[in-house]
Amino acid sequence: MKLRCPYCKAVFGPELVSSCPKCGKAMTIPDRLQKHTFKERRRTKQKLEREYDHKRRHMPAGPGGAPFRGPAVLIGAILIMVITGALLVGRAKTPPVKRRSPATTAAREMRALHIATDHFYVDCGRYPTQEEGLKALVLDPDAPGWKGPYVNLIKSDPWKQRYAYTISNLTFNIRSAGPDGTFNTPDDVTPSMSVPEDIVD
Repeated sequence: MKLRCPYCKAVFGPELVSSCPKCGKAMTIPDRLQKHTFKERRRTKQKLEREYDHKRRHMPAGPGGAPFRGPAVLIGAILIMVITGALLVGRAKTPPVKRRSPATTAAREMRALHIATDHFYVDCGRYPTQEEGLKALVLDPDAPGWKGPYVNLIKSDPWKQRYAYTISNLTFNIRSAGPDGTFNTPDDVTPSMSVPEDIVD
């Protein structure tokens, strides 16, 4: 059997050499031409497999290792993140909620009515009469120059009572009877009076 050099294409005898006799370049001799028996090749293959298996078993676990690739590990990591997030949300301090006291609400609503009544005066040259009342801020009382509505709705006070409107000597007054529903008592509320601070829940 003749061998041919893959580099210089020289042909030489059947003797097995590791380099070309003509150009001197290294050559790989095919396994079928090497003087190895079938048993020797099988033992070599088994040895290589054992070495590979040993190295794989003793490979340190790490981010790229097999112990961190399974779905169970992924689910566990997600559960840990969910629990941690829930704990953080639970510990977050909710700011106190402020709500207006009824007296504060009444005073603010009456201030808005007071401003609307002043706008009525600017347009019509007068304030609503006692008979017209605060309704004149929403519905036109056939007053010349009326450009309302000056408010969208006349609401009741926080205690479900009507706001009182009175006018005398070109001076008007808006009042709330307060919690007891009776006028001219200490708990009456007016737009200009100081009211309690907002309540913090």
